[in-house]
Amino acid sequence: MAFNEPGTSHFYDATAIAEVLSNRGHNITFLLPIGSGESVSKYKDKFQFITLGDRCRVQKTIIYDTVRQAQDMTIQSSTFSMETIKLPINLLIGYIHSLATGTEDYLCDVAVTDLLKSKFDLVMIEGSYLWIHGLLNRFNVPYALLTTCAPSPLTNSWNRAPNLPSVLPGFMAHTNHRKPMSFLLEIYSTFLLSASQVFFTTIADRTMVTAASAYVADVVVPPTVSFSRSDLWLTNADYATDVPRPYLPNTVMVGGLSIEEAKPLTQEFQTIADGANKHGLLVVSMGTVVTGAYVCMYDDDDDDDDDDDDDDDDDDDDDDEDDDDDDDDDDCDDDDCDDDDDDNDSTK
Repeated sequence: MAFNEPGTSHFYDATAIAEVLSNRGHNITFLLPIGSGESVSKYKDKFQFITLGDRCRVQKTIIYDTVRQAQDMTIQSSTFSMETIKLPINLLIGYIHSLATGTEDYLCDVAVTDLLKSKFDLVMIEGSYLWIHGLLNRFNVPYALLTTCAPSPLTNSWNRAPNLPSVLPGFMAHTNHRKPMSFLLEIYSTFLLSASQVFFTTIADRTMVTAASAYVADVVVPPTVSFSRSDLWLTNADYATDVPRPYLPNTVMVGGLSIEEAKPLTQEFQTIADGANKHGLLVVSMGTVVTGAYVCMYDDDDDDDDDDDDDDDDDDDDDDEDDDDDDDDDDCDDDDCDDDDDDNDSTK
């Protein structure tokens, strides 16, 4: 299993799968760029770990400095400047640079890749980290992908199961997936997918193929193509948190891998929760799969349902009143008929 640095959510999702496979008798080996850390020592007795050679750069790229610069500028500056205009360009350049160096990081230690090539029956990689796909050019064994972020029209298009971006938004579109998109959001989502496809197929793929060609003698398969050739795709998604999308039979939804069993609150937070009966609690989610917008959305839907129920009740009441009025009218008509009959009798 080839994943990025330990201690991240991507690594924890992988270990959740690895533990299940290990309990079923499989031998699990992790290939990581960095082999230290508390998260690795926690699993030393369960799994084997192989780290990249010292001569590899191990993701020492300019993108981290650019992201840190972006965070500082966002905090310190409230106005636009030339630096803020250059920032998206620098981030894009940094990302392209990281794709190349990341690909080299996982291929530069030839001894390690030769060992992996001769030893394992299945390779599983973090599918979202496209630079790790370069490893697949060194193997001739089945491989699986685990994407720990939510699926999108982009990843679906790579996996030969495209969906309409005007109907099914991507996770970067920031739209409410339970409600139809407006016309402007449809245009935005479609443009975002088209631009992403052009970027990854013309720039990102070529960058990583060029980097991998120095270590792979055969024809290098671009990451977007290797994505579609995977024997198994495990995606961290669930129909409860994402709009239903078309998936191929080799796709399995494994949402919630890193979610642990609920634990009792500490005394400090339990006191806060107990004292919040009147005003309630504000829960903030920092997740990238489930966003707060979905939670608010369910409240809105519930309110709408309640309003609809109230309207139905009002309509029922109105109908009952109308029925009563009709009954009264019928009674009055009957009385009138009786009176008319009496008058006729008197005349006779």
